[in-house]
Amino acid sequence: MASFTGKVLLKEEKGSSVLTLDGIPVAKLFEPFNDQDILLSIYQLHPQEGTVFIQNCHGTADVFYFEGEQQFYTGTKYVNDFYIDDEDIIHKLESLVDMDVRLTVNEE
Repeated sequence: MASFTGKVLLKEEKGSSVLTLDGIPVAKLFEPFNDQDILLSIYQLHPQEGTVFIQNCHGTADVFYFEGEQQFYTGTKYVNDFYIDDEDIIHKLESLVDMDVRLTVNEE
């Protein structure tokens, strides 16, 4: 089991945005799980209520992450996707921006 904890933030740079967990792009964190059958559990770490379960996502992880410079583009370009089967995990986590979360992964 792997666990990742931190504040979800959206980093934007000249038309390119990337969802981060404590400054590390979420898709980059989950690259090692690409093409694996996983169970992802999402929890919000609430100051008064403690750990609040949000959702489980189960299936095959499809993760892609790219960060780099382009010849005719100033700044860093990000491409990041993280799906479990047909569920867009990046989109789900965008609803938790500015919140502390814990993401746990169990490989099936």
